[in-house]
Amino acid sequence: MARSLLLLLLLSLVVSCGKDHEFDCFKSTGAQSSEQRSLASFTRIQLDDNIDLVLRLDTTCFAVVQAGENLIDGIITEVENGTLYVRNENRCNWVRNFRKPVTVTVGMGQPELINYYGYGDIHCIDTIRQHDFTFNCYNGSGSIWLKLNTDRSYLQLNVGRADLHASGRSKVSFVSNNDVGYIDNRALSSDLCYLRTKSTGECRVRVERELEATVEYIGDVYYSGSPYRVMVAGNGTGHVKAE
Repeated sequence: MARSLLLLLLLSLVVSCGKDHEFDCFKSTGAQSSEQRSLASFTRIQLDDNIDLVLRLDTTCFAVVQAGENLIDGIITEVENGTLYVRNENRCNWVRNFRKPVTVTVGMGQPELINYYGYGDIHCIDTIRQHDFTFNCYNGSGSIWLKLNTDRSYLQLNVGRADLHASGRSKVSFVSNNDVGYIDNRALSSDLCYLRTKSTGECRVRVERELEATVEYIGDVYYSGSPYRVMVAGNGTGHVKAE
């Protein structure tokens, strides 16, 4: 009976691994390996799964994938309609020890949009210089570190428990926190900041002229800088405080 149950479990693991990676469940991570890939041009990124993203600016588009040698082929970096999709298609990841992280270093021109669905971290080596830049977190749970020099930035934690840290300069920043994550933009200087929070987490921003904060839940908002106008709206119990 016990042997039959074990065989059924092994068969279910193979089936769950899918056609393209049916033997992933029996692979170890393997020795750490690195692979450079040339990419078509793109301006947007979608990041999924347990992958750390390192973003650097370059005149050519490429990805350097660092992962266990047995898993590196399952780390997908594909460009479609101007968007780079980065995801982990290896199966049965729950049976592995990821002390050796999966890291993808991306070289590209100036990004305009990052959609984040993963639980890895994001780091910028270089400053993103754009008229408009958007970051969306959808059910993400890692740490995001952005360096910006923009006219307008849209930084949104829609769902998830990620923490977002932005630095640099954005003339106008639109900040939104809608779940349990927190935002620390004290190193990002903005003339105008429009902030909305429905979160339990804190939001910290630096504003030089005007702050409009809408608080709809219990998360507090802290601001630094020297804004001459602070407007507060919403029916939440969180506070808006200078620090």
